[in-house]
Amino acid sequence: MATANVIRSRVYEQLYSAFPLDRPFESLVTEPLDTSETGIDVTDGTDWAQGDILEAAETGELMLVTAVATNTLTVIRGYGEVAAAGATTSSIIRKNPRFTQDQIDTALTDTLNGFAGQGVHGFNVGTFNLIASVYHYELTEPDIDQLYGVLNIYYSETTTKEPVSLPFTQVYNLSTSVSGYSTGNAVKLLSKGDRATTDPVYYSYAQSLEYVSNMDVSVGKLAAPQEGLVVLGAVAKLIGYTIIPMTQDPGQRTDRTTPPGQTVRDGRWFQGQFYRAAKAEAARLAVQRQRSVTGSARTRRAGRWRS
Repeated sequence: MATANVIRSRVYEQLYSAFPLDRPFESLVTEPLDTSETGIDVTDGTDWAQGDILEAAETGELMLVTAVATNTLTVIRGYGEVAAAGATTSSIIRKNPRFTQDQIDTALTDTLNGFAGQGVHGFNVGTFNLIASVYHYELTEPDIDQLYGVLNIYYSETTTKEPVSLPFTQVYNLSTSVSGYSTGNAVKLLSKGDRATTDPVYYSYAQSLEYVSNMDVSVGKLAAPQEGLVVLGAVAKLIGYTIIPMTQDPGQRTDRTTPPGQTVRDGRWFQGQFYRAAKAEAARLAVQRQRSVTGSARTRRAGRWRS
């Protein structure tokens, strides 16, 4: 399972494979950094000049170089959206990156948040115990995809251990101010089958891949095919972010000297690859959703009408 750093690295390599001449110069810091230090010791100060933007690869923080003295750079910390943060000795720094880590994270976030509308999600399972004379049960998982929601509720048959489905309905966006609706998300069992009070039942659900607050958590939900998909989507968005209108292009970038510009063509290629891959992934998930419904043919047929 990939981490956020692995996904960022894959995006980074895709981008600079498309734009090899824009790959930023990389060097190392020769001392650990705290959150307030403004004198950055580097391997060779002659590689840097006043006005350069320095990016700490470990944290994504940008710094503005205001002076160079031998191998020490005087910088303004937290120059971009990322606040000043500590970094270890020998960590990588980049010079004037065309695509910053903060931009990469924004593109990853936008891609993840767009998956729901494309039918792309993960899968997860949950459980709750039955209560006598109670058929309404709240679900506490905050990442249930609202488009597909709970796919199946089932129990393990005592003798054969076969999963047997229970018919249910699901409701979203309930008023959390009403007693019994504290999460705003619930299921109602239409039958408990032969299950007794306190018996556990299980449910599988479509898991939203939306970014909330932690990139590692969001990336950790991705299935293997979806890792490549989010990389493609982020690359397409990042190229789009940096396309300059032809009337504003001074011709300094060689990829922009031939109208309508190689950048535009590259962006469209990555975008096309992403949309084709997203459609294929949505089709794969549709098959998996169908297979996730256990129980008898009668139960599966009834499930189509449970809304």
